[in-house]
Amino acid sequence: MHGFVNNKKLRKASKIRIFANDILIIQKQRIVLTGIFFIFATGGHFILINLGILKTPAYIISYISSIFITRIIHTLYGLKTGLFDEDKD
Repeated sequence: MHGFVNNKKLRKASKIRIFANDILIIQKQRIVLTGIFFIFATGGHFILINLGILKTPAYIISYISSIFITRIIHTLYGLKTGLFDEDKD
């Protein structure tokens, strides 16, 4: 009986550890991708305004471009690391 209870506790602890590790990985990715998005969005906006484009179109172009850039980076990272593999477990 004790072996069964201890084994069950170990499995639960292992699941919690795996879940916590996944959360930490996701948060690290969010921090990096947010920084990349911010750099491209504000930098692109600044560059477009200095090139003579009006503020609103510069804002729209730079932020939509930043979304595409960060999505492409995230997809390439996921494909490289196996992030999107369903049978990862």
